Amino acid sequence: GISKERYFNAGKGILRLFWIRPDLAGTDDEADRVARLIGYPEAENPDIYYFLALYYTKRGDYERAYIEMGRALSRVDTYREADTIYLRGDLQRAYGTMAGICQKLGKKQEVVRYGVLSLRLNRYQEDILTEILSLLREEPGEGSTAEGTWRFLAGLYDLTESREILFCYKCAKATGFIALENKLLEALPEEDRDD
Repeated sequence: GISKERYFNAGKGILRLFWIRPDLAGTDDEADRVARLIGYPEAENPDIYYFLALYYTKRGDYERAYIEMGRALSRVDTYREADTIYLRGDLQRAYGTMAGICQKLGKKQEVVRYGVLSLRLNRYQEDILTEILSLLREEPGEGSTAEGTWRFLAGLYDLTESREILFCYKCAKATGFIALENKLLEALPEEDRDD
């Protein structure tokens, strides 16, 4: 017969396919049925939950996507088996997707938390930084001073470096965060200001 490992990997492959082409699943029951066949919801392998989370995100079921992504991320560090974990190589997308899910669900603090985790893996994600800045701008006093936001940015970016300042400026401008735009322009070296 087919080995347990091959059976498991086949199931995982089907879930991944459902994420890429949700129409192939037909119904959500089908995705859940495949997941259950390979050990959901007891299985420790984070990929099962990750592929389900991506599938449900594409389907627009953010409540369910949030639950499954939480399960995936909580398992990724503790999973000790030798098999290759897709999620480990895809954390930037996972955190970015979770930030987007949280935004849809109105979980503002978690948007920032997961957005930062994603930015730590790739600082130059305009959509994510813009989303975070638009939330920080709403914090008391930030709209006029941008003090806390500046400190936040300094933890992620080198604000003595023109390229990094300009990237942050572009995102601040996209959210209409004028106090922050001004601070960033002041930080720019003279020779780069005219650009």
